[in-house]
Amino acid sequence: MIALDEFFLTIVVPVYNVERYLAECLDSLLNQTVMRHKIIVVNDGSPDSSGQIAQEYARRYPRWIRYVEQENNGQGAARNTGLALVDTQFVTFLDSDDWQDRMFVETLADALTKVNEAPDLIFTLPWIYDSASKRIVEWYDKETLEKIFYPNDGDDTISIVTNAQKTPELYALEPSACRRIYRMTFLRQHAFRFPTGVKWEDVRPHFELLHKAESCFAMRSTGFVYRINTGEQTTSGSSITRMDMIPVFRETVDMALRERWEPNEIAYILRMLLNFTTWTIDVTNREYLPLFLKGMHELFKSIPFKYFKIYFCVCSPARRKEMAKTLLLRSPFYGLLADYWLKGRIGRIVRKVVKK
Repeated sequence: MIALDEFFLTIVVPVYNVERYLAECLDSLLNQTVMRHKIIVVNDGSPDSSGQIAQEYARRYPRWIRYVEQENNGQGAARNTGLALVDTQFVTFLDSDDWQDRMFVETLADALTKVNEAPDLIFTLPWIYDSASKRIVEWYDKETLEKIFYPNDGDDTISIVTNAQKTPELYALEPSACRRIYRMTFLRQHAFRFPTGVKWEDVRPHFELLHKAESCFAMRSTGFVYRINTGEQTTSGSSITRMDMIPVFRETVDMALRERWEPNEIAYILRMLLNFTTWTIDVTNREYLPLFLKGMHELFKSIPFKYFKIYFCVCSPARRKEMAKTLLLRSPFYGLLADYWLKGRIGRIVRKVVKK
């Protein structure tokens, strides 16, 4: 049984332009059924009234909330600022336009009393709140998580697996830092910091920390609530920030190749790369799409094709279609993907290209 301190968990909340949602976020953390956590709010140079709101909460609840501020440097940097101040056994993160299940801290504390050694990573199962429809729906990878951790539909509270090197299917889970709890000694051991200066800062840590973790478990009875369709998230819109995917995935692939990861682990990086690429092609506007495709063409060409072959065999959800898209992205004809009318016709195009 793990001995937990009175305050065993810190929740780091980066803040930027969220005056509409911040009170709801902080209220969800201050109305937990068990108050054994600390809250670090990092104001990332927000120009709206978010800073004043957070400061007022810190003034009213000094036992739980610590407020810090910095010049605007992005969410990764704000998380790193908060991470450097953590003095509890575990840490997690919460985006300030989302909110936390009120049973979260209690459920986590109960779960940790049921294991003999502290895991490096703990997965939760969030929910999705659609601001347009006002409906709450299941998290994106609920089925995948349950297949990994609960293959026989076991305990509803926790389930333990070893690590991603033995269970590479873990890499297929959504790369959200906010749906995980991290053991602080594990993060310190590896001198972990989030990437800064780019969006999509969860991608490399998703693979890096899963690769290094010795053990992890999952709780499917609690998690944060992710707010969508507000028009204000990182993943909404179709601006030049999508170009950040290219250096983020390049760094992730280079890390895995440099450290000689197992081929099936690299296959899961390519799975996410193809998923993100397909999604971005579908939603990015025409102004930025050619530039994005050029960057992805260079990235896809730089990755040895043998790893794509392994991906197609190991974990491709749509092998033929993804193989066709990969071949097209690696070819001089990658620009064809900028034409929206080509959706659903990729296979036919690639067959013509291959014949040439």
